[in-house]
Amino acid sequence: MRRILPLFPLALLLLLLAAPGLAAAQDAAQDAVPPSGTTWRDPVTGMEFVWVPGGMLKPGFGPAAKDPYYADDLDRVQQVPGFWLGKFEVTQAQWLRVMDANPSEFQKAPDLPVERVSMPEAQEFIARLNAKGAARFRLPTDAEWEYAARSGGRPEDPSGLHDADRVAWHKGNSGGQTHPVGSKSPNSLRLHDMRGNVWEWCAGAEPDGVSPAGGRKNPPAPAGALFHSSRGGGWNDGGTAVYAVRLGLAGPDYRRNDQGLRLVRIP
Repeated sequence: MRRILPLFPLALLLLLLAAPGLAAAQDAAQDAVPPSGTTWRDPVTGMEFVWVPGGMLKPGFGPAAKDPYYADDLDRVQQVPGFWLGKFEVTQAQWLRVMDANPSEFQKAPDLPVERVSMPEAQEFIARLNAKGAARFRLPTDAEWEYAARSGGRPEDPSGLHDADRVAWHKGNSGGQTHPVGSKSPNSLRLHDMRGNVWEWCAGAEPDGVSPAGGRKNPPAPAGALFHSSRGGGWNDGGTAVYAVRLGLAGPDYRRNDQGLRLVRIP
């Protein structure tokens, strides 16, 4: 005669057997989402990355913005998943470890941001770095960049740059040159130079050059895009150019002494 276990003890037995697996899955899920401010260092270049927790972003100042490059380039609130962003702009020393040549005009110190980098050169740097195998990297999207620059999507006051000297190298304080990365105060996510020093390439593009106010979104750049997005302003920009919401557009071969980059680590 077969023995039939009562339903409750059987369910309890199954739960006990499954408990270790459930606990392991919960631990893995917790490990997959690091706490805010967690850092990781690339063993190849020494670049340090900060974990930026995900959240909501409403791009731009809003419809009241007078400059089209400050107006909302997206007509909805965006969900930005968490991501790893470079704590600093890519330095000349880090660039040299991968590319074996320094394109920069200002070369007084190895911890100056690399500049005079075109979009194809930025992509070549990323491809070579990815080939080394320590991790994989890419440029940030416009939404990721603005979300991080605004310390997790916080509103930015368009009335003035009261803290610009504290956080940014700009036309009024740079002395006409770049400065070592991290020499200004970070934002609340522990990211340095998100405003000023050098402009930073992003993965968005405007294929026909239409301004964000024209209703265009900022998708990943398609092949043959005429304009690529660049964010943050540089050492030679004053006033509103170093706002986090400012969007610059440049051709792929644009190479100036105020154009650099910052990377995202792909999980």
